[in-house]
Amino acid sequence: DTLFIVCTDHGFLLGEHQWWGKNIMPVYNEIANTPFFIRDPRSKTQGVRRSALAQTIDIPATLLEYFDIPRPATMTGKPLRPAIERDESIRDYALFGYFGGHINITDGEYVYMRCPREQNKTNLYEYTLMPTRIDSPFKIDELKDIRIHPGFDFTQGVQV
Repeated sequence: DTLFIVCTDHGFLLGEHQWWGKNIMPVYNEIANTPFFIRDPRSKTQGVRRSALAQTIDIPATLLEYFDIPRPATMTGKPLRPAIERDESIRDYALFGYFGGHINITDGEYVYMRCPREQNKTNLYEYTLMPTRIDSPFKIDELKDIRIHPGFDFTQGVQV
């Protein structure tokens, strides 16, 4: 009677494509294709693979649907129950990538990978209240001229 979800956020390169690790290189399949297992006790389906596309943003929507809690209007994830029970598609494509790095879109068969138009990150805006990046803190000079942004729909008005 337990909903069980196992998922990772990324894979890891072990020398493939002449890279080791993750985060700075293009998001190759070895990084993008991650283990994702769901056991939904409402479904009698077990031991089968599904071809429907899913993203990690679908996990919160799946949990809310399971517990019969309405999804917020700003939530873009979709419940995975139709994919689990009938391999029914819940989305036509999936986006993935890293901030300031390559961005990708897939239909499940093909992947279009696009690198940033600019080598540097001059025209990228970082909206955060956390004074750190994935691999280092912000420099003091970067924090001197920060401005508070009033927020977005998905931050529910919280300033960033």
